[in-house]
Amino acid sequence: MKRSLGIIAGAMVIGFGAAGFADNTRTELAQAINVGTVIKKADIRLDAEIRFAEVDANSDGFISRDEYAGSAVVMASLARFNGEVLIDGSYAITVSLPEEMIGRVSMGERSTIDAVARSSFSYMAGDDGLMNRREWVAARLAEFAAIDFNKDGALHGDEVNVFALRVARYPTNAV
Repeated sequence: MKRSLGIIAGAMVIGFGAAGFADNTRTELAQAINVGTVIKKADIRLDAEIRFAEVDANSDGFISRDEYAGSAVVMASLARFNGEVLIDGSYAITVSLPEEMIGRVSMGERSTIDAVARSSFSYMAGDDGLMNRREWVAARLAEFAAIDFNKDGALHGDEVNVFALRVARYPTNAV
């Protein structure tokens, strides 16, 4: 258990930067909530396709750094306010957050989420400074792959919980 949690924590730091999104206690709390929930790679791909139009606020066919950072703040705020993450796959998948994670995102957290998103955007968008649909979907699938620890093409158990904490951008220093 400790080894797998260490691998989870290491992958999150490597894959998602300084914002850190879950600690051992939070992951253990989330385990009992999402038992049996499975998120397939195809669901993440479909969700990314659907959300591209939502994130591309000006409908120019590209996601800018501002649109990307804004969407990260909005998605985290909605997830924490509602206590769940919704994935629009082949059917709607709801992933619940533990009760103590439900609430508002503070102004300081919003600033941190925005800064981390802006920093990671450059890596995902490439040299042109814009993210097209293909890059957006590829980035979402790369996040999925980083969380799919057993590489079976689906998120189960702890992987589902890490995914939910990632979307909610729950900070590890909040304990």
